[in-house]
Amino acid sequence: MTATAYRYRLDSGGKKHPCPNCGKRRFVRYVDTQTGEKMPEQFGRCDREQNCSYHSKPERQSTDTFHRVKMPPPPPPSLMQPELMAASVARGNSSAFARWMAERFGDELAADAAKRYHLGASKHWQGANVFWQVDTNGNIRGGKVMQFDATGHRVKVPTNRVTWVHSVLKLEGYNLRQCFFGEHLLAERPSDPVGIVESEKTAIVASMYIPEMVWIATGGKYGCKWKNDASVHTVLSGRNVTLFPDLGAFNAWSEIATSIMSAKAIAISDLLEKNATENEREQGFDLADFLIRLDHKAFAVPEPPQPAPGFQLAKVEVVLKQTQSRHSDTITPQANIMPLLIDWAQLEQPEPWELNPF
Repeated sequence: MTATAYRYRLDSGGKKHPCPNCGKRRFVRYVDTQTGEKMPEQFGRCDREQNCSYHSKPERQSTDTFHRVKMPPPPPPSLMQPELMAASVARGNSSAFARWMAERFGDELAADAAKRYHLGASKHWQGANVFWQVDTNGNIRGGKVMQFDATGHRVKVPTNRVTWVHSVLKLEGYNLRQCFFGEHLLAERPSDPVGIVESEKTAIVASMYIPEMVWIATGGKYGCKWKNDASVHTVLSGRNVTLFPDLGAFNAWSEIATSIMSAKAIAISDLLEKNATENEREQGFDLADFLIRLDHKAFAVPEPPQPAPGFQLAKVEVVLKQTQSRHSDTITPQANIMPLLIDWAQLEQPEPWELNPF
């Protein structure tokens, strides 16, 4: 039988697509040999035969329609061991980012923020830190390893210093399904308003200026698949949510805001759009870039009464207008050592290799 006897064949062009089952870019789609067009996206084969094995074939019927093959449920997310995160967090004060926070905000406030967000460290790059993603059930979905310099900025030269713990440890078949960074705080503070930002750094910094809100991060403009995966939004159910997009992302995040149906109320802040200079727009400033120009002590919340979050946001706006031409000072790190942030009594004794992670 000749090859032309087959109406449909797998594309031999070499280009691979995200698999509809596992999400990996290892999916080869079927092509209609008569028209030369690719079949609908669900028809194809994933070449991860051991870990996925998804294969959906188009079948022609007399009605000129196609069978829709029911996709198997997605595999559950892989999880990290608590002891591994604990070992990383115990070394958290060795990271350049932690030292920058201590210099900028003082040891006590920086240590408290690091503890709340499980800030860890990794030896993969000198002074690198780990932003651990812990979901509302306390499961550790993964850890993003990033390198910052002494001024609190990411290292991007000669290469962008970003990777994942499971990649560093070479864990085969690890199914990373991200959640919001700081998501575990939603369970701890079920009635507080929520602020969503893009970067993990911004979430931590904002929490020290406006602690009335629970600050979480997407980890990227479309990080944790929050644009297309509605299941990511379920943790926002019944919450008052405000989005704080980076400069240049306002329109994109406005579209995402319309899809967050689970929230009690959803708003998008134009605080940066209204106050940014052209130079700041070109650099893509985020909320943290503006906040660190301000004295965090001026944002101390008096007790009682507790002002509404809008009060603090209004204060930020007033100060931003007064400081548009100012630039944050370069921060010089100091050798202050923050206390350990893990209660080892609550954990099993780690293995020796866990005391020196990655």
